[in-house]
Amino acid sequence: VGRAKPMLSSKLFSYMGISGIFSPFTAEANYNNDQEDLLKGSSVLHELAHLKGVAREEEANFIAYLASRYSQEPAFRYSGTMLALINTTNRLSKVDRAAFNRVNALYNEGMRLDLTAHNKYWKDLEGELRQKAEAVNDQYLKSNGQSGGIETYEDMVSYLYALKEKTGSVNLN
Repeated sequence: VGRAKPMLSSKLFSYMGISGIFSPFTAEANYNNDQEDLLKGSSVLHELAHLKGVAREEEANFIAYLASRYSQEPAFRYSGTMLALINTTNRLSKVDRAAFNRVNALYNEGMRLDLTAHNKYWKDLEGELRQKAEAVNDQYLKSNGQSGGIETYEDMVSYLYALKEKTGSVNLN
């Protein structure tokens, strides 16, 4: 329930590395409409989770994944799956390179093309503004009890693991 609005200044937010933002002052969920389509749906769902009171970033990511699994829209389901895969492979690349390689080998050509376009989009916009915005967001999250700062987003993987342990799968439909 609720709607997310595209940000009027989406391109500026892209330069800051921001795919969505929730404003507690106006109770609005906003998403970056300029980003590649790959994670646009999960960005919308992530910000809507904040709108519903989910404050922690890893929880909002996990809720975005769960909501995507029940969406009637294939683009939202794909976006949520890719959000989960990106966070999982990012985590695996740090702790178990062999497992990372096994998961990465399962990607089909379409997934690889989407990931390449997604990564290129964000890479092309890197710069000093992004570094400063990430530092501000990192400090903001830490000052609000998320000690991992911007790394907290990736912590959705622990929820995915718990879901797999409880149900035997993370694919709910």
